[in-house]
Amino acid sequence: SNQMTELTTQVPTLLLQFQLLLASLPHRFPGIFPASMMADIGTAINLNANKLVNLSSWVLSMSQASLSWLVQGLVYVFLVPLLVFFFLKDKDKLLGWASNMMPKERGLTDQIFEEMKQQLGKYLRGKVLEMIIVGIVTYIGFAIFGLHYAPLLAFFVGVSVFIPYIGMVVVTIPVAAIGLLQWGASPDFLYMFLVYLIIQAIDGNILVPLLFSEAVDLHPVAIVMAILFFGGIWQISAARSHY
Repeated sequence: SNQMTELTTQVPTLLLQFQLLLASLPHRFPGIFPASMMADIGTAINLNANKLVNLSSWVLSMSQASLSWLVQGLVYVFLVPLLVFFFLKDKDKLLGWASNMMPKERGLTDQIFEEMKQQLGKYLRGKVLEMIIVGIVTYIGFAIFGLHYAPLLAFFVGVSVFIPYIGMVVVTIPVAAIGLLQWGASPDFLYMFLVYLIIQAIDGNILVPLLFSEAVDLHPVAIVMAILFFGGIWQISAARSHY
């Protein structure tokens, strides 16, 4: 960071020294560097000198925290794939080493870990299936009304199921904005938005209980009753449920 700061402050001086060097070349080597060519290069440098100075000023204005973040990001770009490679290559060795570090009698721990792995797998499969279903149904609804950018918006709506509550609120903003820009406050926009809200309600109150009843080992009726009961107590909208 200090070296970059020092370099950027010296950019005007370095440009001047470079121009003096170019100007001296025709006198020192007249057969190799014609004066006209050096003059053209000097003119080009003068025209772009302000851009180089502005660029150096921008680099200088970067805080040390930003540079640290950039370096850290570059490190992770190289380290993460490297770690993944060795995790896959030496999986048995690493698991054996980790197993030796743990107590020998760990029957309860192994049982809990196995149950957690199964539950997480069911949860992720349910979320992916929910994302696909919601995305496809939303696209069909948008396409029927002829909403612009229907595939892109439907994709974002599907991805939003991974972030309960917040995802639905965030993705609703571009859906409403594009609908208003396309139709204004017209019946077409109201009907399209109503269909979108119905899809969200069906997802939170019907689709989620059906998909995640296996993950939480509860009957869908129990999940629906829990949504209605606790949603009524806490006055929380059940448009998006998360388990």
